[in-house]
Amino acid sequence: MSDPGKTVIQRAKIILEENLPDSDSPLLVALSGGSDSISLAKILIDLKSYHGRKIYAYHLDHQLRPESSRHDADFVEKWCHKNSLELKIERAVDLEGIRREKNYSLEEAAREYRYARLVTEARRIDASAILTGHTLDDNVETFLLRIATGASLKALCGIPICSTYDGIPVIRPLINCLKEELREYLKSQSETWVEDETNLVPDTLRNKVRLQVLPQFSKILSKDVTEPIARTIFNLKRDSDLLDMLLEENISAEAIWKPFKTHWKFGYIMENHELADMHSAERYRMILWALNRLNLPLKRRNSGIFFLADDFINLNGGKRSHHIGNGIYIARSGPVFICAKTKEETPNAEFNPISTKAVKYIMENKKMNESKIEANIQKPGKYSLGDYEITVEKIDRTEINSSESENRNCSIE
Repeated sequence: MSDPGKTVIQRAKIILEENLPDSDSPLLVALSGGSDSISLAKILIDLKSYHGRKIYAYHLDHQLRPESSRHDADFVEKWCHKNSLELKIERAVDLEGIRREKNYSLEEAAREYRYARLVTEARRIDASAILTGHTLDDNVETFLLRIATGASLKALCGIPICSTYDGIPVIRPLINCLKEELREYLKSQSETWVEDETNLVPDTLRNKVRLQVLPQFSKILSKDVTEPIARTIFNLKRDSDLLDMLLEENISAEAIWKPFKTHWKFGYIMENHELADMHSAERYRMILWALNRLNLPLKRRNSGIFFLADDFINLNGGKRSHHIGNGIYIARSGPVFICAKTKEETPNAEFNPISTKAVKYIMENKKMNESKIEANIQKPGKYSLGDYEITVEKIDRTEINSSESENRNCSIE
């Protein structure tokens, strides 16, 4: 009789070997108590080759299910004690407030809070990576959800095997394993887990896809569609990776975008004709490169941004701007295209693309940093410099207190 855990352990091991940082630092496992995360922790314990790395566990009680969430935390605590894993349990604070402030769904607010706390804990224990129990089923659900948003090729590649969150690697060793395979593995090890009853109620989009869309789709086609969809994701990712590699060999985003920084915004600027002359796939990746460096949240990234960018690029001169969210804008200002972020988010205010003089300065000098701007001012008057309007007035020296002299001889508007 074959070992039901052999396949999942081998798949997890391959991902770990290819993606774990080359370090003996600890690993932090996100442990909810469900079958996915318990499988991950159990596999890590079973992989003797990783026995030298200390494994820590982290459990967050979201406090969305007051009675059962306490039971989940108790289960995780006992499981970790039995398996000699050091565990930290925390309780979420004011998820509803985060949801309202950022206009998130409760699910999005919980995810952001959870990852922020995982990163904090990873830094506390000096972990080299955070490991999560995302599965093939999760990836298929994400794929279907993104199809409905008009997603790009890269977005349709689903949940990445490895990503970073606030500078910490996040690795998903079980992303190629089916949830049912993991449960069979746990049963073969006489392990138990807890069920989150909220996953059984079709009250969120993801739950509706899991409980209604996928079963109905499988019924219509008279076969389980999970693995065929997963193969589609794999094919898309393979082609997307190749396209990224070919574009990187032929064109360097870092060499073409010119960074700038002023007193209230910073970002990247490029000659509009350079973007216009690119293939749309190149142009998409160029703009995404800049937006990624401005930390545009994943939920704000959609194909509509790039259709709008194309409209701006094809304008016959003039100025246009669009606030994407989180203080991030795309803009067209005369001959250049701009991706920028303001220091304060002002969604109802028109983004004022940088002045023509500033554009010329940036394009000629490659970058613009407020600490390095110089001006040759020889007489009183108003002077434009980048985003600054400087007014210089002549003042009788006797009126100037020496301690204030540097602050009273000019004003910046």
